[in-house]
Amino acid sequence: MAAFEQLPVELLSSITSHLPQSDILTLCCTSRGLHDTLLASLYCSVAVTSDHLLCANKVTPDARPLGHAVRIVDMVLPKITLELLELLAVTCPYITTLRFTHSNLFYLLQNLEQQKLRGTFPSADALDSTDIGMPYHKVLSELRVPDKDSTSPPFHALMTVALLQSVMNHHPQITVLDLGNVFGHIHSVEKQYLACILPRNLVDVTFNLGHGPLSPDVIEFFHEHCPRLQSLTLKARYMHPLKNYQQLTFSTNHMLKHLRLSSDCGWLNHWGWLWLIG
Repeated sequence: MAAFEQLPVELLSSITSHLPQSDILTLCCTSRGLHDTLLASLYCSVAVTSDHLLCANKVTPDARPLGHAVRIVDMVLPKITLELLELLAVTCPYITTLRFTHSNLFYLLQNLEQQKLRGTFPSADALDSTDIGMPYHKVLSELRVPDKDSTSPPFHALMTVALLQSVMNHHPQITVLDLGNVFGHIHSVEKQYLACILPRNLVDVTFNLGHGPLSPDVIEFFHEHCPRLQSLTLKARYMHPLKNYQQLTFSTNHMLKHLRLSSDCGWLNHWGWLWLIG
């Protein structure tokens, strides 16, 4: 173990990057030297299970904020809050991977939408200041509820776009994104909404279309909007039947390595897709 501790920090970091967190934790517990060296590696990937971040207000042995070492965040708790998202923006500004569970982001937006419609959402003047440039509360407090007879898009879609644009502004280095079922039960997710919330530098995207159909046009949109995309996972309630699939083609994307499609519809609808993709 003494010889292992004497390895250069760069080599230790390279080794631990291939280890599960449980093994890194074991190494951190073997000696103070390894604890101080590998603590940042231990917190490289975190799963958020409560409203508190374990790395908040903590520093590494060399006095760096521990949250600055976090690169991968999985929001696995069933309910999230704006306060938690703002704490994440302050504590972990350098994350590159952000993943939400199935519907926790949707439930947050649904709750905020109800507050806006009832007029109970706090005004920008009543909000406490935070350490981030444009707090999420301020962004949403300034969002105007459209009139009932207005032809504006659904308010849930407007709130979703406003919040996620703010998330991407606070975490510009994100390249891996899983938004779960963020649009909920909307029957059709307009491409204009996706274009507003998806950064063009994404390399891995998982997206649930909810009740909307999965069609070749949707895949083409992701191809064109995210030219660096290497992995694309799309989920939908049903896949659009491809009757004349012999006449359909996907534009070439030399970066894409993995394409995963899933739906709740019967297997008969999948044969055309299998032919098209294969």
